[in-house]
Amino acid sequence: MPTILGEKCSLRFLPVTENLQTCTDLGLTREQSLLIEQTIANREGSVIISGPTGSGKSTTLHTLLSLFPKKSLQIISIEDPVEIRDEEINQVQVQEDIDLTYQHLLKKMMRLDPDVFLLGEVRDRETARIACEAALTGHFFLTTIHTKSTFDILLRLLEMGIEPYLIASSLSVLISERLVRKVCPFCAEKTPIEIAMLKASGIHSQWVGKGCDHCRYTGYHGRIGVFEVAQISKESKKLIADFGLHPDLDRLQESFRHDCPTTLQYHMMCLIRKGVTNWEEVLVQTDYCEFQRESSSISPTN
Repeated sequence: MPTILGEKCSLRFLPVTENLQTCTDLGLTREQSLLIEQTIANREGSVIISGPTGSGKSTTLHTLLSLFPKKSLQIISIEDPVEIRDEEINQVQVQEDIDLTYQHLLKKMMRLDPDVFLLGEVRDRETARIACEAALTGHFFLTTIHTKSTFDILLRLLEMGIEPYLIASSLSVLISERLVRKVCPFCAEKTPIEIAMLKASGIHSQWVGKGCDHCRYTGYHGRIGVFEVAQISKESKKLIADFGLHPDLDRLQESFRHDCPTTLQYHMMCLIRKGVTNWEEVLVQTDYCEFQRESSSISPTN
């Protein structure tokens, strides 16, 4: 991008290994991993992942793909761009200059009757509707969307004009994720913490990296995912399906809280307690007000 003082450039490095990580390697808790694995084993509905750009959504998508028996299934992915290459699935690159758009490719893909399809991103109503309809006919799909939380995924689909009955019938698991830097284990020091709401939750200290050669004097070494996973319950599905006639957003949100026992804020605070990351890094990835609301639900024994 040209600026008044010269060109600005951003480089994105994606380290790719031969073997994709497991769900627990990404940062998912054991309970979250089991829930996702059970959904994939049943192959009914969909998994939608939300989060900002650079939060690890593509890595999570391909990690979930590794849970499928690829040799016995027809798996097709439409991505823009194809960042992680996988020779065991059929990957298609979006090229809008020659009319290979998400919508065009998705319609072509459905004629091939795939068992599983991965859609890089839901960007518009038409793409979202085709994907939801595909889930109704027995095609399991995985995709991403840009929202702040799992509940916001529902709101975004409703705002797009997707019929509530389609949303209720096609959604299975919703995931929201962020990436936080891990405290460098080589120079970490335990320091007291004076944040009132953290102390009220039993967090009186945290680990802070002082800087060393291993972490290039940043105090952090490596990153880990923080996840919020919601499995849509029958009650929530019914409320979503009836939303067109009885739009009770408060009741739907209350039901959704039971579907999502571990929020992003809860997971982040647990990582602070375990010394994986610290408060300064967490503040970069979330809203302080959201933490204030969440802290009351985290007891000192958790």
